[in-house]
Amino acid sequence: MVKLKRLKILKFRSLRPGTELFFRDSSNILLGKNGTGKTTLLNLIASLLSWDFSALPTEAFSIEYELASVDTLLDIRLEKRERPSPISGLAVGTHSPIREVLEAASTTSSSNHDILWQICVKNPDPSTAYTINTSDHEIKIQTPSGEIYEYQNKFSIKTRAPWVSTFVALGKTEGAEPITKILVSFLSDSILHMVRFDESLERLAQLTSAPKLFSATREEDGEYAFHPSQSTPPSFREATSHTLSRNPDADEIRIQSGEQGGEFLDRPRRLCGFQSALCLIQRTARVTGASETIDFGNLRFDFVLRDNSVINHHHLSYGQKRLFSFYYYLACNPTVVVADELVNGMHHDWIEACLDDLGDRQSFLTSQNPLLLDYLSFESASEVQSSFVLCRNDEQGDHDQLTWENMSSDDAQGFFDAYQVGLQHVSEILRTRGLW
Repeated sequence: MVKLKRLKILKFRSLRPGTELFFRDSSNILLGKNGTGKTTLLNLIASLLSWDFSALPTEAFSIEYELASVDTLLDIRLEKRERPSPISGLAVGTHSPIREVLEAASTTSSSNHDILWQICVKNPDPSTAYTINTSDHEIKIQTPSGEIYEYQNKFSIKTRAPWVSTFVALGKTEGAEPITKILVSFLSDSILHMVRFDESLERLAQLTSAPKLFSATREEDGEYAFHPSQSTPPSFREATSHTLSRNPDADEIRIQSGEQGGEFLDRPRRLCGFQSALCLIQRTARVTGASETIDFGNLRFDFVLRDNSVINHHHLSYGQKRLFSFYYYLACNPTVVVADELVNGMHHDWIEACLDDLGDRQSFLTSQNPLLLDYLSFESASEVQSSFVLCRNDEQGDHDQLTWENMSSDDAQGFFDAYQVGLQHVSEILRTRGLW
């Protein structure tokens, strides 16, 4: 599972330069008044984790961050700056203390900016040192022995590093370079399509109106290859393959609570007191030719109530819509959650259930509702320190400056001492100590 361990921001909007944040592997909470950049930080985190910078199409920035998997740590340096001249590649010096260093340069959709990448893999065999240079059109990999492999970049993802999708394809080929496989392990479908869970119902509206959530292409062996265009639960792949193998002319894919693949419907169904829930995905397009491709979209939820009447998601309350859309989001994101104002419109029992069902995912959450905070637990002062990001707006002469920071060690110790006494809720401790 990929985790974001550290984020250092040298230049980004009006944020204080040199800001450095550390995160724990479970829940991370962003605290602050409205207008202090909490949603901005969530969007930045989502961009880093998904390697997608469409939310930052024209801005210059300079950022360092660390991503960790079970046995690998990526130390990534990322700079977007005005383009002085075409990029020809970045050389890796032999003096580098990092065991395995990659360098990549890619062009974004902006006509006058470049993103420069330096990706350092700290854990593998220290005798290896790969250099990777990329452009819009090609990728060059130089091996430790000096051999150079060139690949055409057949993918055009202007808002994401263009080499990302090419690496995914290269990593699936037999005999791929070890460094390619290492990077691919950080580039799963769920990560590449990960987005922020918004504070209202925007995500649900997108899902239920998108004519193309995914495509299925019939291959020579008769099986269907699954191509997500948005984040979708793994069960969609299995349900699509199963349905089309029985009926290639199927008009929709049906996923039922209580059945295999419908697990993400079971928990919110029970919390809302419904007898059953059904997810339907319509066939929206079909292209025949050398290979047949079918598009599916226009997601819909139907629910059977206790009196056996049936309603769809349009007739749910605001809180029920939030609940079902969040569990859909959880099904799409098995490793990380980025959620803005998670508890909006939800009963306290539902809040507790949502936090329980985060499981071992790393999460980044905001909430102006104390109920979410009161369900958090801590084992040490150091855990408290990395669990909270305090956001504020400071006056700097004639302008405002965003400040994001972890709790100080003294504040974390004071909080943890009060937390252990058990006389106050988490939200009360934060308020009385001026931390929220």
